[in-house]
Amino acid sequence: RALKEEGRPLAKVTDREIVAEHASSTLDVTLTVAAGPVAGYGDTTVEGTEKVDRDFTEYMTGLKRGQQYSPQEIDDARDRLLGLEVFNSVTIKEGDSLDANGNIPIGVQVSERKPRFFGVGGTFSNTEGLGLEGYWGHRNLFGQAEKLRIDGSISGIGSNSLSALNYNAGVMFEKPGVLGPTSKFFTGVKTVFEHPDAYDHFSVKGSTGLSYELTKKQTVSAEVALDYSRIHDAFGKHKYLIASVPLQYVYDNRDNRLNPTSGFRVLAY
Repeated sequence: RALKEEGRPLAKVTDREIVAEHASSTLDVTLTVAAGPVAGYGDTTVEGTEKVDRDFTEYMTGLKRGQQYSPQEIDDARDRLLGLEVFNSVTIKEGDSLDANGNIPIGVQVSERKPRFFGVGGTFSNTEGLGLEGYWGHRNLFGQAEKLRIDGSISGIGSNSLSALNYNAGVMFEKPGVLGPTSKFFTGVKTVFEHPDAYDHFSVKGSTGLSYELTKKQTVSAEVALDYSRIHDAFGKHKYLIASVPLQYVYDNRDNRLNPTSGFRVLAY
């Protein structure tokens, strides 16, 4: 691994000698390695794509032809492709020999996930009535891992009149790779219509922005957001329109983002 981190993709152990000293209960291990030359990335070949664009998959690896080989970049490329959520599995392998330009060919083997997903659910309370919710989404809307998700819910069925039901709906869209493999464009709209005892509330929130991964641990994002609200209570009708430009910086060095055992996450606005 140490030799590969120097940019030598063909480094390998050619011989291993192990001598046991029973008297001292020790083992002497001698390894013979062939370092191989320093090389860059050659052509990247992608196999296994069906509905995901093959050129886009190659682009999202971030492995530029001629750039010096790095095993960490290979690992990052694999994680980045899995992070698109359109592949069940991703395998990246280096070629067995250098090409005519002294670069190492890269092979990417992927297996795609089902592009569509959906879910439904419901709740019931003797005070709040029946509630229903559902969502539908597409992981690969136009062939380049664009995500679309639509959510909706309704509550108060059976305990309120039709005009007093509570509604919630939202649409979210994401497109990765707009400014390089580590960038993402996102936009969304969410609307809420609720009727608590004291007031009626209607709101629409929309935002659009970009996020960019500076390093594996650091991400920055910027967006433009609008929030319109209309409230009707005992004091009359009130309307609000708020515009904002949220900026965000995230530092995350947790060992596992889904099930961390060490590290921390810092979020700054």
